[in-house]
Amino acid sequence: MINLNKALYNKFGIILKESDKMLFNYLVRQDSNINNVLKEFCDKSDTRYFSKNKINDIINCLINEEIGRDFHTPDGKGASGNITKDQILKNNNGIYVEESVYDDEEAFFLEDEEGNTLYKPMSVEQAHIEKDKIRIKNINK
Repeated sequence: MINLNKALYNKFGIILKESDKMLFNYLVRQDSNINNVLKEFCDKSDTRYFSKNKINDIINCLINEEIGRDFHTPDGKGASGNITKDQILKNNNGIYVEESVYDDEEAFFLEDEEGNTLYKPMSVEQAHIEKDKIRIKNINK
């Protein structure tokens, strides 16, 4: 469902009344054209939240919100199908990264495309930081 309240708050700092949220949701169910819905919302709402010349800005905010909401991939290994840092490093940089145990210590295992390996003792928290450092270093090349 399209969240006009969030888009208006993020763009203009405006919070809709509960009755106007319900009106907007009703209008969305009646018409699939968001431009028509926003014009009708402007006409029917008792409170003037925005003028009709701001409709295109609001549509862009709504589109960005909807696109961002479903940003994941079926190939993702993380929660909700999101791509993990490990996958980004493997796919983009050819570096296989794993948190493991080495000599009874938490360790960070790296292997590149040539088969070179490195075990580096560190905590899980440090491993996350190291992954970010590697990713950023390869981005900046």
